[in-house]
Amino acid sequence: MRENIPYIHNYCDRWCERCTFTSRCAVYEMEASYSEGEKDMHNEAFWNRLSENFKTSMQMLIEGGKKHGFDFDKIPEEEMKQAALEMEEVDALTDADPLIRMVDEYTDKMHCLLDDTEYWKSIAGAYVVKTELEIGDPEDTITELQTLTDCREVISWDHFFINAKFRRAVSGRLESWFDASDLQSDSNGSAKIAMIGVERSLQALAAIYEYTKDEDRLLPLLSLLTQIEKMAKDKFPRAIDFVRPGFDTEAVTYV
Repeated sequence: MRENIPYIHNYCDRWCERCTFTSRCAVYEMEASYSEGEKDMHNEAFWNRLSENFKTSMQMLIEGGKKHGFDFDKIPEEEMKQAALEMEEVDALTDADPLIRMVDEYTDKMHCLLDDTEYWKSIAGAYVVKTELEIGDPEDTITELQTLTDCREVISWDHFFINAKFRRAVSGRLESWFDASDLQSDSNGSAKIAMIGVERSLQALAAIYEYTKDEDRLLPLLSLLTQIEKMAKDKFPRAIDFVRPGFDTEAVTYV
């Protein structure tokens, strides 16, 4: 068995079913051991497991701090208040960032489209009618329907993920410890995986448009994503050169 790749999970899209590196990911290995209840956020077992993970992480953080002479219990109250104020300021500035505002708009609009059950039923229905009337090659019809289904899965998976990663990238740049000269900063890494999601979603949306020709619903989303892509490249010009563990260092390709 090949060894796990350290920190590979930090800059992935968490879509394990489509990843070729699951056999070398410690997080996947851990999550594979969870019961179905522990994977379901609507199940009490999920929240119990999350609570235990949080307690374990906090204990590790406390112990790690003590090894380096840092005691969390002795942090002055004024410093705690100042840190809280700085976090609130970062959150506010992140919310107001032009890129984030555009990403939020895309997320909301895409969520509305994905939530429109009747819309997707009508698209699938058109293919059913096409099959019943024996219009065109049946195999081509099936292939198109499979492609549409796959593309819908892509935009569904990515639209919240893109938002979360761009928020992390933007807020990271606002943190006091951020070093603009550091190519391997978390901001660049977060921006890179978000930009990969944007590119993938653009391709998926374009494919759906190619089959449906729905200008009213799809062209505005394509336009928004294109603007997001351009703005992100301008804001994070070095993100593309960020080296992700595994994905950018191994010969195996990511799907």
